[in-house]
Amino acid sequence: MVRSLFPDSPAPVREWAGLANHSPIKAYLAQAHHSLQVMSNPDFNGRMPGDGSIHYEWSSFDAIRFLAELAPEYEFGLKEEIDPRDVRKLNAIDLCANAGGQALGIEAAGYYMHGLVDRDEDTIRTLQSNRRRWNAVKADIAAPLIPADLDAWRGTNKRAANLDLVSGSFPISPFAYHAERDGELFTSALRIIEKLNPKGFFFETDLAFNAHRNDVFRQDLITSFWNLGYETKKWTLSANEFGVPQDRTRMYFVGIKRGLGSLPPPTRSTVATVGPAIWTAAFPDLSPHGVYEVKKELKLLIRKADAVEKPQQQSEQQIAYDGWAKAWASRYGAELAPDMDKHRVQPRGMSAHLWRNAGFDPQRRDLPRLGDRLVMNYGKRLPLLPLSVPLLQRLQVMPDDWRFEGDEQSKLQQVCSVRPPEVSLAIAREIHRAITSQAVDLDHPAAWKIKGTNGKWFWSLLSEPPTAQGIPAGRWKNVRGIDKYVSMPLTLYQIAPVFFELCPLASSDPDF
Repeated sequence: MVRSLFPDSPAPVREWAGLANHSPIKAYLAQAHHSLQVMSNPDFNGRMPGDGSIHYEWSSFDAIRFLAELAPEYEFGLKEEIDPRDVRKLNAIDLCANAGGQALGIEAAGYYMHGLVDRDEDTIRTLQSNRRRWNAVKADIAAPLIPADLDAWRGTNKRAANLDLVSGSFPISPFAYHAERDGELFTSALRIIEKLNPKGFFFETDLAFNAHRNDVFRQDLITSFWNLGYETKKWTLSANEFGVPQDRTRMYFVGIKRGLGSLPPPTRSTVATVGPAIWTAAFPDLSPHGVYEVKKELKLLIRKADAVEKPQQQSEQQIAYDGWAKAWASRYGAELAPDMDKHRVQPRGMSAHLWRNAGFDPQRRDLPRLGDRLVMNYGKRLPLLPLSVPLLQRLQVMPDDWRFEGDEQSKLQQVCSVRPPEVSLAIAREIHRAITSQAVDLDHPAAWKIKGTNGKWFWSLLSEPPTAQGIPAGRWKNVRGIDKYVSMPLTLYQIAPVFFELCPLASSDPDF
């Protein structure tokens, strides 16, 4: 790039001020070229050029960060925390992927998902219909492995040859209920890790993994991974502390190659409850005043536009519906749902009792709607909410546009088996930091954002289009004249991947 822009030699320092005004890209390239030359000198003393220039005040760090497609700094020196969208992309494979919840979190933490392995046909269809670029493979990881299997899991992308992370969500029953650990998958995972040789891994299982009866098995597992070059840790994490409105606590067996960074357990301390998570999907028939009353009951942020006074004339049906929604929010809004992986749909006994305590009726299939007889005469017996896919999806913190394939029973089983993406995001981010030393700004709006299906990905791309160098424009605007560069047209280089992504949509929909 330097040779093409500066055929003779890069512009001298005294020209950079003018260069930055009409061609900021050239200025950054010239600065980075000069800085890297200084750093490569055997006599380099650690003092970076730029900040003391008499011609033009500039930063070597910004110029080099520009080459790395990272956002510029507004002060000299590197910040400890970076924009979560600017992290270096790593490579991952997810075992026992279920319906993609764990993979969504890992993807949001800064990884390319090269393979998602599961043995359920409907689950594979769910993964393929929501993420066409994902390599969803139907396979049983407990079966004997051959090299061709691993090649299929990696996919065709050359990046996958250098794996950074292998993850998995293993059944809880071998440790929670079976003394002999029938059906445990850690032995299979050990064999897979030995073959794939990633830099790190994490596997979710039941708390009973750490029980005394499993001491010998667990120690043998730790020793085996140590012999493969991994330091391992056991983390006990509550999903509720990561924004998941469930009483769900799991054990995570985590490993990192020795010699890489330290690996402390992730923290967030953002407690969520049922009401704020589901109210917009649970009460679709609220009046504007009803919305205001429910939000007030749930202690949500209320804008001026939400403060709607109760109308003088309102139908009896609407009054009853708004009153029921407010009463439900008051009684159950601060509750936690039970652990959905243990207390699944069609629960009985204690499981059904736990769901009712959280405001759900395991026998109900449809939402109470405006004009329903039970809503009109609810009294002290509040109609409860159904265990439907859209509401369970909210309780798992899955994107609303994530579609589950199969019949209704299969969809319900899939959504209950989902691993909440925000927990895997936090774990994958810690492993990412240990590998790359890049610490993410957790207060950034994008730090905990989980992307939905391909359509949302496409429109979000258009709302903040990349520049000719692949750098999101919004992060470079108004920085030393870079806004002039942002207005350049997109090249085929950026547009082509979008069409590759949407080709299946175009071929299946003639009106597309």
